[in-house]
Amino acid sequence: MTDFRSPPSMSGDISLYNGLMEEAKIRISTVERLLRDEESFAPRIREEMCYLQLRMLCEIIAVACLVAHGDIRGAAAIKLGKPHEIIRKMEILHADFYPKPINFKVEHNVLNLFEGPKDHLDKISLISLWNNSGDFLHRGSLKSIMKHERGLHCDFGKVRQWLDRIGKLLHCHLISSADKKSHYMIVLADAAKDGNVSIVTMVSG
Repeated sequence: MTDFRSPPSMSGDISLYNGLMEEAKIRISTVERLLRDEESFAPRIREEMCYLQLRMLCEIIAVACLVAHGDIRGAAAIKLGKPHEIIRKMEILHADFYPKPINFKVEHNVLNLFEGPKDHLDKISLISLWNNSGDFLHRGSLKSIMKHERGLHCDFGKVRQWLDRIGKLLHCHLISSADKKSHYMIVLADAAKDGNVSIVTMVSG
């Protein structure tokens, strides 16, 4: 039996997860505005600002995974550091810890869940994006500077691709406990909640 409910008051960990998703939504919106605004900043500055937000989004997702599974023995001891370190340590504790993108439909008061888009930001892609974004935000070595490896070209198409994959992951996703008995369905911008983050708990019994 599965009980679906949206609690009037969330526990500390879920409340914190909610806050992280609200922050993610703001940062996604910031990148969207930067992609539209071609006048306020020089292209290179605008590109760097985009990658700063993408890098922060990677960190938010990694920390949110940690927050969602804070009840797992050993999770609380994991230090907030680089996303790849959090993900590597979480995989040891709970292999199925990462958010799953889903779609849903309510029919006759029954919530039906469906598999979400496959081309979302998975764990490997998250680590790749975090590393790549660092290349845009740091000068690197003197050798790379002298070679002008980055040149003057700005690829905002790539920024849009990364943002799209993040959106497909977070738009509507599912987080499950290690014992598969508790699940949280998160809608990033729920129209029924005035565009706020919505979290529904699902308990399997």
